[in-house]
Amino acid sequence: MAEHAALRAALGEPMPQSGTMVLLYGKGGHLATREYSIVVVRGADGIWHGTGVGHSQIWVQDAPYTPLERMEWILDPADGQALDAALAHSCPPPAPAAPSSDPGPPPRGFGFERVDVVMPGRPTLTFSSSAGDGAIANLIRPPE
Repeated sequence: MAEHAALRAALGEPMPQSGTMVLLYGKGGHLATREYSIVVVRGADGIWHGTGVGHSQIWVQDAPYTPLERMEWILDPADGQALDAALAHSCPPPAPAAPSSDPGPPPRGFGFERVDVVMPGRPTLTFSSSAGDGAIANLIRPPE
């Protein structure tokens, strides 16, 4: 969660605080590197509220970062119920097997996304956004 806090601080965006949160952090790109933080928090009323911020930097030495459009939304009730159900059944995915040799640098255009789930009484659960069927990551993305 440190990456979320650092990115949001750099963009002047407060880090949401809640007992139940789902966070999606991503970084990567092809001709530019995009870094973003998506956080949804579950309110006391059971409604999920989301914010998304980020920035982009073209692959030119010392190029400035360009902020991405800040987004704020409320999950539709059906998506909120689906997220609640997915979280109720979430468990840590199996650890990936160690590579047998150095795979070298990631391919051009590589990007990664990580999901963090914070819930009261449970340790923070962290996994790749594509773990399982990727349902949790897809449910928290901002609407298009």
